[in-house]
Amino acid sequence: MEKLSTKVKVLLGAVMVVFFVLYGSFFFLNTFQSAQDRDDHLIFNWPDEMANSAFIGQFVDSGKFSLPEELNSAVGNIIHPRSTNVRADGEIVPAAFLGFTIVYGLLAKLVGLFAVNFLTPLFGVLAALALFGLARNVFGVRAGLISFILCLTLGTLHYYSSLVMLPNVFFVFCALAGFYFLSNCGREGKNYQLLFVGFFLALSAITRPMEAIWLVLPLIVCVFVYRDGFASAKFLLILVGAILPVGLFLYYNYQTYGAIFASGYLQGDATSLLGGLPPEVAHGGAVPAWRNYLRLAFAPFGFYERTIWSNVYNFIIKLLWPYLTLFGVGLTCWFVDRFKQKTTKEQFVFIVSGLMISVFLIIYYGSWKFADALVVDNNTISNSFARYWLPIHLFFIPIVAYAIDVTWQWKWPVALKYAGASVVVVGLMLFSFRLTYLTPGDGLIAQGGVMKSYYERYDVVKKLIVPDSIIIFDRTDKLFFPEYRLVDFNYNYQIFPQLKKVINKFPVYYLSYLPDELIGKINAEKLDNLGLKLEKFASVDNEYELLRLVEIK
Repeated sequence: MEKLSTKVKVLLGAVMVVFFVLYGSFFFLNTFQSAQDRDDHLIFNWPDEMANSAFIGQFVDSGKFSLPEELNSAVGNIIHPRSTNVRADGEIVPAAFLGFTIVYGLLAKLVGLFAVNFLTPLFGVLAALALFGLARNVFGVRAGLISFILCLTLGTLHYYSSLVMLPNVFFVFCALAGFYFLSNCGREGKNYQLLFVGFFLALSAITRPMEAIWLVLPLIVCVFVYRDGFASAKFLLILVGAILPVGLFLYYNYQTYGAIFASGYLQGDATSLLGGLPPEVAHGGAVPAWRNYLRLAFAPFGFYERTIWSNVYNFIIKLLWPYLTLFGVGLTCWFVDRFKQKTTKEQFVFIVSGLMISVFLIIYYGSWKFADALVVDNNTISNSFARYWLPIHLFFIPIVAYAIDVTWQWKWPVALKYAGASVVVVGLMLFSFRLTYLTPGDGLIAQGGVMKSYYERYDVVKKLIVPDSIIIFDRTDKLFFPEYRLVDFNYNYQIFPQLKKVINKFPVYYLSYLPDELIGKINAEKLDNLGLKLEKFASVDNEYELLRLVEIK
């Protein structure tokens, strides 16, 4: 294999530094600097980020991923924000898989809580490096270098590398690193790298265990293609490499949830996996349990062709149409080369694995329908499909690079080759930068304005209430956790009888965007018979008012 010169290595390193700074700038400018004058209170734009940051901080302080809340025992465990759950003893725990918080929590103990906020930008550039190595092994150095640049500038990777407390970039980095080391293992003296395959794929799996099935698909394809060279000893090395991540996951699962296979996604006091799944997950009915588990593994949201097509159109075709077009060109070129017997086994494994993974993820998530109308109407690049289908987007990149590499080998003048490749690469980069920063509503520039408004709202509310207040919220929990006790409303009127038990000890407020007429209706139809009332306390801004829950005398 062609070796890289020292100059090229230095250039790659310099480009990685530039993009690391670019990825990390959104957090630094919009969250960290704003927090400096507010007792280091970090506000994020996603409830998942809010929860992950809080639990990582709690782990650094206590070694546990649970936050004590003594008041929960008195109010039926209703005090907790979104993206969290409550144990039977009232402690608040993550409503997610622990892999991400385990790794970031352990690293935070080494590098500190400030530095941990820049791990996701670091893993973003390392993901591009891993994809470079993988594409180089499969398609050659030139395709690898093109993949490196296109990966760093890919809109969805750039965007989610900037959202520092979401797990998706760390997840894809670990998957790409595992596959890179797997692509190395066919070379002489490299079989020890199967330990790294197991380690990184296990890290990826504990970050998103529901996707562990597709993580093993490339291994299955490798066994099929290289069946004479895949001895059981190689599988043993992979399993040995996986021991540490899996062991940590099971240990902290037990510490946090009381069972090694438990999860914060389970609802209430469920005693079984199927019984505790959230309502949007398709399960139940008059079918055997094994069929429900099978559906959970491959199509947890059901299988609805129109919904799948709509989501594929919006978040693959429409979102990344230039990449998809060139992906089609590259795939066509590869099939032509295969017909001419000019392809390699490594390329076959990569393409078949990528297509299988793409189909799996499309079926797995494609039938999901969001209940939140604001998400449906306003989220484009920040839609969950964009981040859950990030592995599909990354699969496009080496095939696009292959298409450029194939045309480079045609008998064109050298100047025309450079001009054509530059136009394509720069065009894709500009498309992605526009997607990342200028998408209306949820591009990073627009989100910077949103973050400013969050801190302004937080400042107003903090001046109006005392520290031991309880705040009822609909979606503003991400402004106040973990500083205040929070109770989710969203038209769940069962919270009010519970809050009445403590209303004389702790002031209870509702940060509301509902119109006055609806508040009046809630008072008359829902709260009056409880002897309660929501009354105006203060105006926060042109969107929100602060209401106080009081007893009717």
